[in-house]
Amino acid sequence: RRAARATMGGTKKKKGEVGAAATYMTRQQALKRLQLSLKDFRRLCILKGIYPRAPKKKPHGPTKTYYLTKDIQFLSHEPIVDKFRQLKSHLKRVRKLIGRGQTDLARDIDKSSRPKITLSHVVKERYPTFIDAVRDMDDALTLVHTFAHMPASHTVPAQRIENCRRLCREFQHYVIRSKGLRKVFLSIKGIYYQADVLGQPVTWLTTYNYAHQPPTDVDFRVMSSFLEFYETFLHFINLKLYRSLNLQYPPQIDLASDESGLWLGALRVAAAAEGAALPKAAPSRSISDAEKRRAEAKALEAASASKPDASGDDGDEDDEDSESDAVGEGFDDENARRIREETREREAFENLFRGLRIFLGRETPLASLEFVLTCLGAEIGWQGTGSPIEESDPQITHQVTDRPKVQRVIEGRDYVQPQWVYDCINARIRLPVNRYAPGEILPPHLSPFVDDEEEGYIPAERKYAVCRDFITVSFRRC
Repeated sequence: RRAARATMGGTKKKKGEVGAAATYMTRQQALKRLQLSLKDFRRLCILKGIYPRAPKKKPHGPTKTYYLTKDIQFLSHEPIVDKFRQLKSHLKRVRKLIGRGQTDLARDIDKSSRPKITLSHVVKERYPTFIDAVRDMDDALTLVHTFAHMPASHTVPAQRIENCRRLCREFQHYVIRSKGLRKVFLSIKGIYYQADVLGQPVTWLTTYNYAHQPPTDVDFRVMSSFLEFYETFLHFINLKLYRSLNLQYPPQIDLASDESGLWLGALRVAAAAEGAALPKAAPSRSISDAEKRRAEAKALEAASASKPDASGDDGDEDDEDSESDAVGEGFDDENARRIREETREREAFENLFRGLRIFLGRETPLASLEFVLTCLGAEIGWQGTGSPIEESDPQITHQVTDRPKVQRVIEGRDYVQPQWVYDCINARIRLPVNRYAPGEILPPHLSPFVDDEEEGYIPAERKYAVCRDFITVSFRRC
């Protein structure tokens, strides 16, 4: 009797055809409709970006997990569902052969005819434009960097870890080529980086390079499903980013340098061939934010230089026109001055360590220091094979060491702890080295991701860096 009435014709609707009962369905109903196991359904939802919902009215009880009906209908037409069924039939065939004792035949069939799931169409479906994919890189980079430092196990095979390491190297090399590094912060969790990628801030976290013990309370099957999508996702992004710089992709890895412990120095990147097909992307998306500002500054300078002199004896009408255009000309001059100042500061930061020859000790975080120092123009060497600079080179300006005392001091160079490099990046100037000498108590390492004015407190170390920055900028202007 209490069934809802439709608006057309006054016909009655049965229970469950309208309202929350028709808009949502439980997970058990979704499994029954898709004819999938819980494991495959969870993997499919992660790959497609489908998540549970929390309706206000829960028609099947508060303990059930609900999904939108239209999302389940969307999944029913997904080609991956058919691949799951093919894989299930294939594994059933392989198990039968193993049960008959035909192990070699089962191994050959599993290797030659195992169905492979491709996710290229899922990436294009979830990210219609390339800039949308760039905005969503944070979680992908963090997870890939996490798996790149994990030990191989039965849940995380060595081939997947090697693929994650390759993706991390490729992206960091792009940041070096584009000079996109902006912020670095050392925390207990790991090292936070922020880079400017096509005008979009991208922040990711990477763990410290030491032996990790995989936690037992983490479901690596779920994490592997996310990683499966993120690997294809980052491969697509790296390809587009390399093509935007006219670089060949994928870059080659020198095995000898890789075995010696190098991180980015093992990559061999060449320019793309002239006849190589470039991605069909808008030209504005392949231009960095710094290049856009430089172009705007040059255009404004050309416009201001080409303006005629406002003084003259052209009559009262010309005087009125010049008075009406005075506000606009002043605004253009102020805008051009602001753009020139921002461009000058950005170029100075991108060349913060240019002209320095820095030698890294064996005990320092080589991969991180190699990345940040190369981004900002430094020439580096390290203790080990493959180093382009020897420790006894007299042209070395700084040597980074993480030991309380230096055994053999070489005159003409400054010895600093690794924090000096990161504090210089966050302060955007070269800080004095006397506070970072080996054995000294280091100053506080402040986070560049905190807005001191919004928090209402400016630490003393920040005031010191701002004062040094003001003196440096004033000296450059003079």
